[in-house]
Amino acid sequence: SPAYSPEAKLLALGLADHTVRIRDASGAREIRNIPIPRNNGGSSASNGMPNPSAIQVDFSPDGRVLAIEYSGGYGTRVSLWEVATGKEFLKWEQGRNIDPVSLAFSPDGNTLASTTMLGGSEVCLWDATSTRKITGFNASPGVQQAGMMRRMMFRNGFPLAFTPDGKGLAVGTDDSTVLLWGVD
Repeated sequence: SPAYSPEAKLLALGLADHTVRIRDASGAREIRNIPIPRNNGGSSASNGMPNPSAIQVDFSPDGRVLAIEYSGGYGTRVSLWEVATGKEFLKWEQGRNIDPVSLAFSPDGNTLASTTMLGGSEVCLWDATSTRKITGFNASPGVQQAGMMRRMMFRNGFPLAFTPDGKGLAVGTDDSTVLLWGVD
């Protein structure tokens, strides 16, 4: 899913060609092209992840960091990149056999929320400075019982948004409910 930088001057897009493109907001000029690691099913010497099937992006509140969440068929990885240099400076694995769905920074930029699909919508909060998982919960267990078709319908759903004070997290679910979770 696309993401605008906080000052709305940049647009980041995760694309099917296994790249994340950062462009000026008008789309006229490419600022950065970040290749997402891939291989053709086997283990890769560079990262061990197969081809990404979904890419989610979000800018930090100060616009200096881009979070990228991507799936490789048997694992999902989150990586943090310096926007100015295009250098990856932090990465971690979220788990196996899950698909990334959405990603959001807290207003202070210290926490990253991610939603993945595996038997529901799992929401995880991560310390964006150390990769430590703070907590996780299943926001929508009904997806598992509904079967694969319903799961695929909501693959691009489950939006996330922190409250402006960073003490709450709104999570959209598969049945159009919005859940508000305390995160402090």
